Amino acid sequence: MNINIVILVVAVWGGRLLRDFIEELLMDVFPASEKKATKIIFYLLSRAIGWGAFLLYIYFAGYRIMDKNANQTVSWIIALAPNVLIYGYKLFFTKAAVIE
Repeated sequence: MNINIVILVVAVWGGRLLRDFIEELLMDVFPASEKKATKIIFYLLSRAIGWGAFLLYIYFAGYRIMDKNANQTVSWIIALAPNVLIYGYKLFFTKAAVIE
Protein backbone atom coordinates (compact mmCIF):
# COMPACT_ATOMS: atom_id res chain seq x y z
CA MET A 1 0.00 0.00 0.00
CA ASN A 2 1.23 3.44 -0.86
CA ILE A 3 2.07 5.61 2.18
CA ASN A 4 0.62 8.67 0.40
CA ILE A 5 -2.85 7.14 0.70
CA VAL A 6 -2.42 6.81 4.47
CA ILE A 7 -1.26 10.42 4.65
CA LEU A 8 -4.28 11.50 2.59
CA VAL A 9 -6.63 9.66 4.96
CA VAL A 10 -5.04 11.53 7.88
CA ALA A 11 -5.52 14.78 5.94
CA VAL A 12 -9.20 13.98 5.34
CA TRP A 13 -9.63 13.33 9.07
CA GLY A 14 -7.95 16.67 9.77
CA GLY A 15 -10.19 18.36 7.21
CA ARG A 16 -13.26 16.95 8.92
CA LEU A 17 -12.02 18.31 12.24
CA LEU A 18 -11.39 21.66 10.59
CA ARG A 19 -14.91 21.72 9.16
CA ASP A 20 -16.52 20.95 12.53
CA PHE A 21 -14.29 23.44 14.34
CA ILE A 22 -15.10 26.29 11.95
CA GLU A 23 -18.82 25.53 12.18
CA GLU A 24 -18.59 25.54 15.97
CA LEU A 25 -16.70 28.83 16.06
CA LEU A 26 -19.09 30.52 13.66
CA MET A 27 -22.15 29.41 15.61
CA ASP A 28 -20.61 30.99 18.72
CA VAL A 29 -19.84 34.23 16.83
CA PHE A 30 -23.29 34.67 15.29
CA PRO A 31 -25.72 36.46 17.60
CA ALA A 32 -28.21 34.32 19.45
CA SER A 33 -31.69 34.91 18.14
CA GLU A 34 -35.09 33.71 19.19
CA LYS A 35 -36.35 33.71 15.62
CA LYS A 36 -36.24 30.27 14.09
CA ALA A 37 -35.60 31.60 10.56
CA THR A 38 -32.54 33.53 11.72
CA LYS A 39 -31.17 30.47 13.52
CA ILE A 40 -31.61 28.37 10.41
CA ILE A 41 -29.89 30.98 8.22
CA PHE A 42 -26.92 31.22 10.62
CA TYR A 43 -26.74 27.42 10.83
CA LEU A 44 -26.76 27.02 7.05
CA LEU A 45 -24.20 29.80 6.64
CA SER A 46 -21.84 28.20 9.16
CA ARG A 47 -22.28 24.80 7.47
CA ALA A 48 -21.53 26.28 4.04
CA ILE A 49 -18.39 28.02 5.27
CA GLY A 50 -17.26 24.88 7.11
CA TRP A 51 -17.77 22.69 4.05
CA GLY A 52 -16.01 25.25 1.88
CA ALA A 53 -12.98 25.22 4.19
CA PHE A 54 -13.05 21.40 4.22
CA LEU A 55 -13.10 21.10 0.43
CA LEU A 56 -10.44 23.77 -0.02
CA TYR A 57 -8.14 22.06 2.48
CA ILE A 58 -8.69 18.61 0.91
CA TYR A 59 -7.94 20.03 -2.52
CA PHE A 60 -4.75 21.69 -1.28
CA ALA A 61 -3.65 18.68 0.79
CA GLY A 62 -4.46 16.19 -1.95
CA TYR A 63 -2.54 18.20 -4.50
CA ARG A 64 0.51 18.47 -2.21
CA ILE A 65 0.40 14.90 -0.84
CA MET A 66 -0.41 12.86 -3.93
CA ASP A 67 2.19 14.53 -6.13
CA LYS A 68 4.80 12.06 -7.40
CA ASN A 69 7.64 14.31 -6.28
CA ALA A 70 6.13 15.07 -2.85
CA ASN A 71 8.44 15.01 0.15
CA GLN A 72 7.13 12.63 2.83
CA THR A 73 7.99 14.94 5.71
CA VAL A 74 6.18 17.90 4.17
CA SER A 75 3.22 15.66 3.37
CA TRP A 76 2.96 14.54 7.00
CA ILE A 77 3.20 18.15 8.21
CA ILE A 78 0.40 19.21 5.85
CA ALA A 79 -1.75 16.26 6.92
CA LEU A 80 -1.26 16.71 10.66
CA ALA A 81 -1.40 20.52 10.82
CA PRO A 82 -5.19 20.83 11.37
CA ASN A 83 -5.18 18.09 14.00
CA VAL A 84 -2.36 19.68 15.97
CA LEU A 85 -3.80 23.19 15.73
CA ILE A 86 -7.35 22.26 16.69
CA TYR A 87 -6.45 19.91 19.54
CA GLY A 88 -3.85 22.44 20.75
CA TYR A 89 -6.47 25.19 20.76
CA LYS A 90 -8.94 23.03 22.64
CA LEU A 91 -6.34 21.92 25.15
CA PHE A 92 -4.88 25.35 25.92
CA PHE A 93 -7.82 27.70 25.40
CA THR A 94 -10.85 25.61 26.34
CA LYS A 95 -11.59 22.85 28.76
CA ALA A 96 -13.53 20.85 26.14
CA ALA A 97 -10.60 18.55 25.33
CA VAL A 98 -9.95 17.79 28.99
CA ILE A 99 -13.61 16.91 29.56
CA GLU A 100 -13.80 14.73 26.45
